[in-house]
Amino acid sequence: MATANLLIAYILLCTMNRKWAGWILTLYSVTTTTLVHIYKVAALYEAPDLALLQPLMMQAMHLCHVGWDYTDGANPAKEKSPALRNLPSPLEYFAGALCPSQCIGGPFSHLADFLDYVYQRGDFVALPANTVVPAAKSLATGVAWAAAHLVLAKYFPSSLLTTEKFLSYSFPQRVRMHDHE
Repeated sequence: MATANLLIAYILLCTMNRKWAGWILTLYSVTTTTLVHIYKVAALYEAPDLALLQPLMMQAMHLCHVGWDYTDGANPAKEKSPALRNLPSPLEYFAGALCPSQCIGGPFSHLADFLDYVYQRGDFVALPANTVVPAAKSLATGVAWAAAHLVLAKYFPSSLLTTEKFLSYSFPQRVRMHDHE
């Protein structure tokens, strides 16, 4: 599903008017994510471990970045932004979308920045020799977030989502999760 979603988005990117790329890819991403979410809720009993939504949400964020960066690339006034001046090749597009850091941590960088890093241009001409300190800071931040998740999981357990009590709530109550007993 993930690769097909990326392929459809790339075909859309190649065939659409550049000034509408951001809007169209955002609409496409939101629509596919919503449909998968509805399917997941409908299939809760048949497949409670269905985990399509998380990777699809990260892809949706990546596709929105690519669409808006491609739209911004047509505007010469946005010279400083991470805009895509040209349509990336299929290899560049899929390498940026399926890069492990993009898939695991989410799309925290733009495709233009990723391509600058790959081709060592722009801010990435002279990479720093010491990356241990930034990596240690990132690790400490990740450990802090993991600890926060463990603490909060006691008060907001995910097992609540499969109980009869949760299913007895109305849809707005489910979304709001008003009662956490």
